[in-house]
Amino acid sequence: MGSDLIIGLRISVLGLAITFLAMGLVILVMILLLRLFPARSVAKKSAVEPGTVGPEAVDEQALEEMAVALAVGICLLEQDSAFNSGAMPDYREPSLGKLLEE
Repeated sequence: MGSDLIIGLRISVLGLAITFLAMGLVILVMILLLRLFPARSVAKKSAVEPGTVGPEAVDEQALEEMAVALAVGICLLEQDSAFNSGAMPDYREPSLGKLLEE
């Protein structure tokens, strides 16, 4: 019985050691590849010409459009559920599970 336990522990330790050595090898290969092929500079890739819209403005415009679309969707959802059920649902109820009990 004792020898079975020792054999099991040896197999477990050997398996863990092999796993961590393989993970370490993968990490070393990744570091080596990063040093051989460094990342390109973002500034070189996206040279913005004068007079064009930069990425910051595009991101702000996209965020504003998404916010408007979200607000319209919420309004339509509340109008549709109020029309179908006859009363406005309370989405802002702080108690967890109250809507599930109904």
